Amino acid sequence: MNIPQTQNEDYGFFGTVALHHDEPQELWNAAVLGIAAATGESLEDAALFLDTRHGRHFADDVVGGLLNGLDGRAAVAAAVDRWLDWSFGKELARETGLPAGTPYLHGLVVVVAACH
Repeated sequence: MNIPQTQNEDYGFFGTVALHHDEPQELWNAAVLGIAAATGESLEDAALFLDTRHGRHFADDVVGGLLNGLDGRAAVAAAVDRWLDWSFGKELARETGLPAGTPYLHGLVVVVAACH
């Protein structure tokens, strides 16, 4: 499987986790695979999402899991689950054209990919 590499080593997901983990590539790979599997979107679209400011915030959630004792894969999985539990409200639905109730993570991946 060919996992796309970050195009944003200093910012976004990769740069944020690199400040807190010795193996940011390991977390990047887990995040790309986990997001693509959970949303049904492509690996490329998951990577695009992770390279944005939204990816940086997702990384903050992963780092929180690491600081609470989770290993890398578990921290990514917990963040994916949490971000899928949230959903678009009326304002985000209006801004994006996606329906209210769209899982937050899935919606952001779709929006980032569409804007790329």
